[in-house]
Amino acid sequence: MAIISAGVIMNIITAILFFTYAFSSGIENPTAVIGSVQAGLPAWEKGMQAGDQIVEINGRKVNSFLDIKRGVASLPEHSKSKQCDEMVKHTPSPSIPRKKNSAA
Repeated sequence: MAIISAGVIMNIITAILFFTYAFSSGIENPTAVIGSVQAGLPAWEKGMQAGDQIVEINGRKVNSFLDIKRGVASLPEHSKSKQCDEMVKHTPSPSIPRKKNSAA
């Protein structure tokens, strides 16, 4: 009986160790930096470019892409159709030269 119990106990100990390691390593949560902008869409019209970081949506601070998803989902339906510049504040990337957008 002791041999059978020893195997079960080692499985439990190993599971606890792996669980502890997995949660102490953490989960990467990327910042809300724009990867690309398509011409003609509201972000492009506002002058956002790749490398810009979104810092606020409708008065709520943004730290990650999950915050963007939550911020947009919590807006009333009529707010979702507002222009991008009324809802989103962003900080331009200093390393990327700024271009003036022209309507196509």
